Amino acid sequence: GAPGMGAPGMGAPGMAAPGAGGPDIFQENIDYSIQVPKSILSLTSKYIPTSANMGHQCKVPLGAVIRPLAPAGDGEVKVVQPGAAGIVRCKRCRTYINAFVTFLENGRRWRCNICSQMNEVPAPYFCHLDEEGRRRDKDARPELSEGVVEYIAPSEYMVRPPQPPSYFFVIDVSVTSVRSGMLKSVAKAISNSLDSLPGSPRTQVGFLTYDDSVHYFSLK
Repeated sequence: GAPGMGAPGMGAPGMAAPGAGGPDIFQENIDYSIQVPKSILSLTSKYIPTSANMGHQCKVPLGAVIRPLAPAGDGEVKVVQPGAAGIVRCKRCRTYINAFVTFLENGRRWRCNICSQMNEVPAPYFCHLDEEGRRRDKDARPELSEGVVEYIAPSEYMVRPPQPPSYFFVIDVSVTSVRSGMLKSVAKAISNSLDSLPGSPRTQVGFLTYDDSVHYFSLK
């Protein structure tokens, strides 16, 4: 089995250990069918310790490979366009609302799955719960039904307007580079790609060349 399977204190990520107790540990009904694609997040173990002490005792090396913005594999990552409520986040740890938070008081409050903080649900984001305690609109909201989503950040998340994409080419112009034909090949490749660089017409391009010294160019 997977490392730690069946061992006391071991469980799937987010699962509270039986008998762990404590005011900040909750045994929730977690939908383990909601997974982050392995192309984006891959753990070294299917099961992980539920406490730092257990992690120290089990002696199992734990790690993860995280690839933000990697292709999702079977399907595209769904995009969330925040509404009037903006992006809903935990007021204590700033965790984004996600598929593993718990809604309480008929949907008026939600408990963070990271720090257990109770948060008010903004009025524009409110939705009643069904008989199983799930939001009735859960399946219609990717952030509450998917393991990974992309947010379209509203203007308040921008400290300045989006900057134009910039490409800076550093080129070896030494005698060896010229004689070998490398400089000619590089110049041709750059020339052929300029019109297809993303971000047009705001794209900015710069050059720096070097041999036994460094050469800067003003393209204004």
